[in-house]
Amino acid sequence: MAGQTAYRGRYALTRSAKPGIIPLGPLQLGDLLDGSVKHVRRNAGPVLGASALVNAITALPVITVVTVALAGSWLRTTGVSSVIGSSAVSPLLGLAGTAYATLVLTGILSYAVAEAALGRRRPLETIWAAVRPRLWTILGSQALVLAAAVLPWALLVGMLALAARQSVPVLLLTGMGFGLLAVTANVVLLPRLLYAAPASVLEGLTLGRAFRRSWTLSRGRFWSLIGVLALVGALAVLVFWVTEFPQQLLYNLLVDMLELSPRVRDEAGSVTFALANLGSAIIVTPFLATNVVLHYLDARIRKEGFDLALIRAAAADAEARS
Repeated sequence: MAGQTAYRGRYALTRSAKPGIIPLGPLQLGDLLDGSVKHVRRNAGPVLGASALVNAITALPVITVVTVALAGSWLRTTGVSSVIGSSAVSPLLGLAGTAYATLVLTGILSYAVAEAALGRRRPLETIWAAVRPRLWTILGSQALVLAAAVLPWALLVGMLALAARQSVPVLLLTGMGFGLLAVTANVVLLPRLLYAAPASVLEGLTLGRAFRRSWTLSRGRFWSLIGVLALVGALAVLVFWVTEFPQQLLYNLLVDMLELSPRVRDEAGSVTFALANLGSAIIVTPFLATNVVLHYLDARIRKEGFDLALIRAAAADAEARS
């Protein structure tokens, strides 16, 4: 039968079989969303544990940079303060840290997601053992992806700072021109690089080969990637704010109970805001990362018939359990 394979003549599974979080065939949008939620829910301990560790680590350099940025006068001397106020530096750097955590998690959770597609649940130590040999490749490749996303916007801010003393038409043209360049660079380039981390882990590729693999697999899937990422990103932002709001209320209540001085209260407010962001990021980033890994698996299924390998593995599991 088309779309069906047998294992040792005893078991047969079709592409509609679903031993794990996704069907073993080409994935639709509903499969991607449902699979992402199921992966976090069914294996919450290891997934959220990895998320907490990664998000906490990526938050440390952000806190350091924020401290240095707000302690000095470089924002004023460079003219950047005319474009970005000092109060916006912390949220923007926090966003960059969350983005990097999400990118890193696409690599760290890729093994767990592939196993979950077959209905296997792996503890955190097993996930770490599978990912550890590729850790530096994951960190390096995703730092490059983040740089590719951030640099066009940094260029926009720099050009606006230079044009701040010019006439209004020059300022508007500069903003529109470099703003369009930044959006175009992100939309065109980023989707072609997102498969690098899963490819490096699941296929054992070096950094350069992982990027080439990502570029090849994502060819012809531009609109699919853009559409799915836009929808998933919108859902993630909604969940992020819904989960952050009660945390912020609780932290503010605790600060009020301590009856701190105004100066200490302001500093405590910054800390509680960072803690609320971290709590929400721990919940949201695994969902985003899992979705990217599932999209990578779908690309291999559609381009290379990877579903047949998944079906054979699922059939082997079924026979082993009999």
